Parts: sequence; C-alpha cells; structure tokens
Amino acid sequence: MSLTPHCRAAPSAPVLLHAERVGAGEARLSWLAPELPRGPLHAYDVSWCSGQACESLETPRETRHAVLRPVLPSTNYTFRVRAKNVLEDVPLEGPHAEVAVFTPPEGLVFRLEASAWMAVSLSWSGAGVSTVKHCLEAGNCEKSFVQGGGRIEIANSQPWTLASVEVTDPSDALLFYTVYRSPPGRPSAPRDVRVSPVNSSALELRWSAPERCRGPVDGYLVRWRTFYAEGEALRLGSRDLRSLLIGDVEELNTYTVQVAAYNLWSGSFLSGDEAVAYGISYSSGEPHHAFHHLIFLPAAACA
Repeated sequence: MSLTPHCRAAPSAPVLLHAERVGAGEARLSWLAPELPRGPLHAYDVSWCSGQACESLETPRETRHAVLRPVLPSTNYTFRVRAKNVLEDVPLEGPHAEVAVFTPPEGLVFRLEASAWMAVSLSWSGAGVSTVKHCLEAGNCEKSFVQGGGRIEIANSQPWTLASVEVTDPSDALLFYTVYRSPPGRPSAPRDVRVSPVNSSALELRWSAPERCRGPVDGYLVRWRTFYAEGEALRLGSRDLRSLLIGDVEELNTYTVQVAAYNLWSGSFLSGDEAVAYGISYSSGEPHHAFHHLIFLPAAACA
C-alpha cells in the first residue's frame, strides 16, 4: 500500500533545544520530540560546527540528550538537531533546531537548567565570573553582578520566549554565551467557542486554538453543567481537536460549557484560561436534524 503525500511529510523540528552543560571539552544538548512527528520517528541527526569544521552523529529516536566531544574552549559553535523518518525506504528529514554557543575557557563549566516551569538557572564551576547578562528577544536585558557563589536564578516571566545568556569576567572579556527558549506557560483561552443543539439529548461544542502562543498545546479540558447541578469533565488528549459532541444531556435545558487548553511540562499538568459558552438542548417534540462530526485541524506551530 502506498502512502499519501500527507503521510510522507517530514517531521517538524525538535522542541526546546538548548546546551545544558558546556565545558571541559564537551557539550551536553537537551531537547524534546517534535510537536508534529508526522509518522514514526526513526532517529535524530546531531551536528556541531565551528567555522568550516563540522562533526555529526546519529542517535536513536528515544534520545533526548546527547554529549558531544570534542568541543574546543573559547570557540563559537552552532549545534543542530533534526528528526527524520524512514517510510517505504525513503528518508524524510525535517528542519533542524539550532542553538549558538560560545564555549567557556579551560577550567570553567557552565550548566543551564530550563526544565522547571517559568524558572531558569545558570550555574558554573570555576573562578573568574563577574557579570551575567540575560536578554529577551525583544531586547530587554538585565545584568547581574556575581558576588561569590556559582549559581544565579534568571527571572523570566515570559514563557516560550527566545532569550540569551552572556557571561563576562572582570575585564568584560566574554566567557560564555548561549541562547535558549524559555519553558512553556499556561495556554491562553481557546477562541470562537460556541455550543449548538444537535437533538434533544446532544450538544455540539466547537472552538479555535488559543491565540497567544505560550508553548505547545497537548490537549483540551472540557467541563459542562446545568445551572442547578454539577456536570462532567472530559480530558481530550489531542492538540488538533476542534469539535466535540456532548451526549446524554437533558432536553430543553441550559448548559454552561467551559473549555481550556493544557500542556504537559516537566511532569506537570498546566491548564490554561477557560473560555465559556452556553447552549440549550432541543425539546424532544421539536423538529431537528441529528448530525455530528469531529473536526481536526493542524496545530499552529509557535515561532
């Protein structure tokens, strides 16, 4: 059986690629699987380039970390990771995610931790660090002066935002530089939420994806109830779902329906803002057209 052109699409880029640890001749990269795998992932291609010299390796599809060696000190590098499928013996390589890094001099090792929700920290082993400058993509920068210790918390109130970290010594010489994307936050509310009666025992809920991109949406949480009784809740584990049939409702009754997007990050369930709509079911004596269908649309990718 041949695959359709849609099934042959290459995977999207890996998510949240960043240099987790750099120094002592190596770099440890960390990433998450593509939001849109578009088929079973086969492997990841990992490369690191300095000037015209590049090295690469292939890692299994389960990989989320890679330690790269050798990595030279005080050198500008570009690290890249791309996912690929192999369908009917045809390799399909997706776009790469990349991160720029200026590696520290010998004797210094930096660690960037960006796994907790809305929290980023930079730590290091070795001496000579004087200032740490943290910049968001919009150009808003904060500079911190290091007064001993080997760790600093980086405040980042903007989720899913490109940022950079620059570290210098007392003479303002560059020691370390890297870019990363901040962890996701709670999604904004779904848009265009509406409820329509299907028949005397069913309502149809429709919505559009959240407008504000605070990270990948992993699914939706739907709740419904009447004005005088507690209702039910349903967790939908699909980011592409845009319509839901709510069955077993009471005839000629008003329902309040709430829908919120959620994401799963660092083992946490982060539910976003709720959108609310109201619907009235038909009376069993009224004429109606019984119909329903589910709508799936491609998830909007975050820039």
